[in-house]
Amino acid sequence: MMLKNNFCENVEKDILDVYEIYRNSTDILKIKNLISLITLKFLNENRNYSFEVPNDSRWDMVTSTGIDFGLKLNQAFRQLEQANPKLEGVFTITDFTKVKDPISLFKVADSVLNRYSFADSDFREVSTYLDQLWNILIGKERDTIGEISSPPSITKLLPRLLNKYHGKIYDGSSGLNSFLIEAHKQVVQNGGSVQLFGQEVNPEAWSLGIMNLLLRGLYPEQADIQVGQTIREPKWTANGQLMRFDGIITAPPFGIGNWGYEVAEMDVYGRFRYGIPGRSFGDMAFVLHSIASLEKQGKAIIVISNGVLLRGGSEEKIRSELIKEDLIEAVISLPSKLHMNTSIPVSLLIFNKNKPDHLLNKVLVVNAEECYEKRSRTQNELGENDIEKIVHSYLNALEVENFSRLVSTNEIAANEWVIYPPRYFDRSEVTTKLGKFEISRKNYELSDIERVNLQNLSIDISRGLTVTKEESDNENPSHYLINLADVQDGKINLEELTGIRLDSKKGKVYELQPGDVLLSSRGTSSKVVVISDNDLVGKKLAYSSNFIRIRVNQEKADPYFIKTFLESPPGKYLLEFNQTGTVGTVLSHKDIKSLPIPVPSIEKQKEIAALILQSEQKYEETILVAQRERAASYHESYKLMGISQVYEIIDEN
Repeated sequence: MMLKNNFCENVEKDILDVYEIYRNSTDILKIKNLISLITLKFLNENRNYSFEVPNDSRWDMVTSTGIDFGLKLNQAFRQLEQANPKLEGVFTITDFTKVKDPISLFKVADSVLNRYSFADSDFREVSTYLDQLWNILIGKERDTIGEISSPPSITKLLPRLLNKYHGKIYDGSSGLNSFLIEAHKQVVQNGGSVQLFGQEVNPEAWSLGIMNLLLRGLYPEQADIQVGQTIREPKWTANGQLMRFDGIITAPPFGIGNWGYEVAEMDVYGRFRYGIPGRSFGDMAFVLHSIASLEKQGKAIIVISNGVLLRGGSEEKIRSELIKEDLIEAVISLPSKLHMNTSIPVSLLIFNKNKPDHLLNKVLVVNAEECYEKRSRTQNELGENDIEKIVHSYLNALEVENFSRLVSTNEIAANEWVIYPPRYFDRSEVTTKLGKFEISRKNYELSDIERVNLQNLSIDISRGLTVTKEESDNENPSHYLINLADVQDGKINLEELTGIRLDSKKGKVYELQPGDVLLSSRGTSSKVVVISDNDLVGKKLAYSSNFIRIRVNQEKADPYFIKTFLESPPGKYLLEFNQTGTVGTVLSHKDIKSLPIPVPSIEKQKEIAALILQSEQKYEETILVAQRERAASYHESYKLMGISQVYEIIDEN
């Protein structure tokens, strides 16, 4: 028996049943097939549409039997597209005769989707159904769907920051069109009216996105999405120029390499007047495309990796030009682990071609990295209170201690055009092995402690070796390579080192000496180790590219003093402050050279180093004694139980 209008109540059960039919093995294509079936059923049963449904596309005929189900779907969708030109390519992009398991797909239609009818449903009900459906699917297929859909909390945030309720809204990397759909919801709630435009490079994602709009009553009357690569072939043009939009909300791909560098120099749309980004990172190309696509009073909000705010070279030059032009209104750094398929921390770049007078020659920076609710060990999300705090601070240009402030263009210029928000706040939290600390950068800089750049205390500071396949040699090594995993708790696990064979030239460059300090250059958890005489007994050591070697001038500084400072709360803050990166955080040896290090006398440094070394030794001895006493107590308890004679100790922790 087919039930009406209960589809919103049973979404989770439906998805569980679909997964059971597919034996818990699914992928983006199976999800697309599911949405295609839902769309076909909806167009058959809901007459709020102007779409024509031919006889061969009738749901009851297509699902009457599972025989030749793929062929019947092909015929149904082909007829549907021919009768409705606006649907061209949406469904026939898939050849259903090539579906690996057409009987399972038939079971989904027959035993899951036929439980209910869309006949009396309105678009609001269907939208609620789709929101639930996508949230469940995203939770299950985070790696695949995460590539074409932004996290729900970011999707909610951007339209509220955009605050545009009339005109044209655009997304140049539209995916499932979640930004545009959420923007439309905000517009309806505020009594406005907009037209939605988008472009998506992935044809499968484009197809899903069209269906997502169609089922919500937005396509084709209020929304239109084109397929193609936005930089190489922008689809929204008129009279040889880019179309202009009142609002843009978009999340371009992070760190994309093959973005269209080769067409940038010959670009006919004037998108690269502020400079051409490097070949390796295309994020800034999408930023420039968005700016060029804005109306004179338009606003764009772009989700970008933090590298866009930090990198030097061509991107630094572009940032400087954009800031001098006074186009950047705000930068908001968001928490890490918001995305389903990556832990990359991101920020929002907000451009406004009509900045209010009180924001001229200023940028509002917002550090919202601590604004999150923990969803799981690997996933964070912006809570409603977090979203409200960010939106309220931005829309009112509020200055809130350690959260948001207005920064002058002169101050940004003094910081080499870096616009990463945490750089502009006096206080920041860091975590060391002793716990969590709040650091005052201003207090450190204004203190009367004598400081010099680390470079002045060093003979050399350089990044380590990237080993080639030919240099890997465990059987007859000339050196042993220290990798990140080989350093734990400030010590090197000498037994696990990988053997390599270096020629005399490389050996001279990368061979370690007593007193060398190794600092991990990648990752959020810094590691520091000092090479001792004992480490070099019987073997020569080299260091991998994941480390920066600081060859300390031991007439000016004690290596263990340097290590102690780098592991201190201010040292940890300075290291984190200088980290950059798109895919992962990276420390540059050039930035390390400029770290301001306190310099008491060499005698005082040795006294401090000795104090820490003695403390660490005592700590380890105390732990060892406690472990032995603990083991003895357990063995005594086993003896009292009468079970000690039934076991022998092989290897005791």
